[in-house]
Amino acid sequence: LNTDTSVNLRFDGQQRVLELLSGEILVTTAVDPLQRPFKVLTRHGEVLALGTRFIVRSQELGGEVSVLEKAVQVSPALGGAMIRVEAGQSVAFNGRSAGALRRNDASVGAWQQGSIIAIDRPLSELLADISRYRSGVLRCDPRIAQLKVSGAFPIDNTDRALAALESGLSLRVTQYSRYWVNVSSDDPR
Repeated sequence: LNTDTSVNLRFDGQQRVLELLSGEILVTTAVDPLQRPFKVLTRHGEVLALGTRFIVRSQELGGEVSVLEKAVQVSPALGGAMIRVEAGQSVAFNGRSAGALRRNDASVGAWQQGSIIAIDRPLSELLADISRYRSGVLRCDPRIAQLKVSGAFPIDNTDRALAALESGLSLRVTQYSRYWVNVSSDDPR
């Protein structure tokens, strides 16, 4: 389980179901002697494991699955077309449909190794991820929210991650307290 993740488990004689309420999980399935299917349910759809290792992320507007080994089937909750996702592929989905398949990049599952990897990501999205690993409020000035960022940022020392952003992108990180941090442009305009 990644940070800020909640799940419900329903394992019985017919099924193995993990309901991902929010957050991100890494799943490694094993052969089941009872041959029960293993499913991950999100509010946006269902992911059926096909003997595999994969990551599922559920957010407010949609979900994402990234397959590390073998394959999964993704079925949107409201009846969109089912899609098969193979090892090395990711797909975003919402209740109505799944997006286009794309190749996994270095950011997939980086939290397991203690970092967040951003590849041309909006600053506001990166800061939202960093905020999952720290207490308090981490805000981003809307004027710089879409600034594209690339790099590797530690999750065990978010102050160091913020310092790297500040020096590398000429941003201003203002810490009003340990629990209230604002990221803005170094240019006061």
